[in-house]
Amino acid sequence: GLTSKECAAALKISVRTVEIHRANIIHKYQVRNIVELVYRIKQCGMMEQRRH
Repeated sequence: GLTSKECAAALKISVRTVEIHRANIIHKYQVRNIVELVYRIKQCGMMEQRRH
């Protein structure tokens, strides 16, 4: 994953905006952190597995 700073640069938005969006997503999915969010998204099949 990308840091908030990297996401902000890629999307041309402020770091604070990235952090607010991230917090809103965490709240919406009723998880405690990004790790738990990614786990839940993978369980639901909403994220493709990367193949090396």
